[in-house]
Parts: sequence; C-alpha cells; structure tokens
Amino acid sequence: MWRKVGNCENFTLFLDFLIKDMSLITGDYRCKMDAKGRLILPSGLLRQFPKGTTTIVLKRSVYEKCLELYPKNVWDEKMKALNEINTYERENLDFIRFFINGATELEIDASNRILLPKILLQHAQIDKDIVLKSLGGFMELWNTDNEAQKVQQLDADKFAALAGKVMGKQNTNS
Repeated sequence: MWRKVGNCENFTLFLDFLIKDMSLITGDYRCKMDAKGRLILPSGLLRQFPKGTTTIVLKRSVYEKCLELYPKNVWDEKMKALNEINTYERENLDFIRFFINGATELEIDASNRILLPKILLQHAQIDKDIVLKSLGGFMELWNTDNEAQKVQQLDADKFAALAGKVMGKQNTNS
C-alpha cells in the first residue's frame, strides 16, 4: 500500500506503509566486525526476521554515510514497487540507479554471520565497531562515531519541529 507524502522538484515521493508480510524491526544493537569483515547478527534482531530468513540485502544509504540492511522479503517488495515506475522518464531511472546503488544480497551463515563487502564498508567508514539502528522495515549500519555525531546534530527542539512536520498531519495519539 502506498501513500503520497509530498513532492520534491516534480518528483513524487512515496512511503510504503504496512507492506503485506513486512518485517517490522525494533531495537538498536552495538556490534563488532571480525578481522575478515564478518558481522554476527544479534539474536534479538534475527528473531524479528520472518521465519526461515537466510538472505538479506545490504546497500548504501541514499542520505547518510551508513548502510541499510533489509530482510529479503522487504527488499523484494521495494523492488516490485520500483518495477512499477515508468523507466522512460530519465529522472525515474536516475532515482532507481541511485536507490539500488551498491545493493548486495548476503547469505546468513550457520553461525548467524554475514560477510560485509569492503566497498560498502568504505562508503560507511566502518572499520570494526558498528551500530545497528532499526527504522521499521530495515536497519541502518553505522560507524559508531558517525552515528553519535548524527544523534548529537538533532537536539530536542529540532526533533520537535521535525516531528511536527513529518507526523503532524497524521491522526495519532502517540
């Protein structure tokens, strides 16, 4: 299900809410990558993935120096939505190229590890310590220092203004 949320220079933006069978992920996790570039996925995170998940997708963030991790079922729904976009319009192709840039399917091994591609680690400036941050249907992977700086940039007043802008038109009591 798609809901229109605004326009950006003649390009309509959409948020996907409540995709059928979508994984909703909660929690932040602090992890360490081993010397071979492997990350053990926390058991609390794995419990939230759909049963039988053995593949995830990792990609560059569109907005930040971090990575985005999607359960395969959520990524597949995003790809289905992208396939509906008119590819005869150049800015649509540019959007698709930029959005999927660096997307890589990764297998979760028997020890619940994933091997993080070096090119993606370089993009996110990740060397060893990682923060996994939930954002509903996906996770962000941050270098711990970059994540701390990002959190500090958004003080309480800025967050209140942002919350009003983003959530102000929704009928919620939370």
